Amino acid sequence: MPSSRPTPPALRVLLAEDSEPCQNFVRIVLRQAGIAVDIVGNGAEAIKALSKTDYALVLMDCWMPVMGGAETTRLIRSGTSGALNPDIPIVAITANAFPSNADACKLAGMSDYLTKPVSAVALREVVQKWVQARFDEDKVYA
Repeated sequence: MPSSRPTPPALRVLLAEDSEPCQNFVRIVLRQAGIAVDIVGNGAEAIKALSKTDYALVLMDCWMPVMGGAETTRLIRSGTSGALNPDIPIVAITANAFPSNADACKLAGMSDYLTKPVSAVALREVVQKWVQARFDEDKVYA
């Protein structure tokens, strides 16, 4: 259910995903919620984007070419990647729904976990959860 509180106009989410259908789905769902989405196709591109823009959240596919989600997340969390915010919330998106995969994502430093196929409701809920946590922490409200 969409929040009754307006979304801050500067709210941007980074989607690191190599599947075009998934990219389109996430873009449509988040834009309908008033959230700007930038899309990259692999972890190396995600790190480059995170070094230039202070995103509110990263949605990270676990299995991408060049650099996968776990490797990218570990590099971001290390503080050596050049990301503006090494503590940014990172939500894994994966087709592998086994509990061991959720554990591996958490061990890599990911904040949360969504399984594919992702529903619009689940996507909005996880984004709201982590974006709200950031705004509560910063005491910034729309």
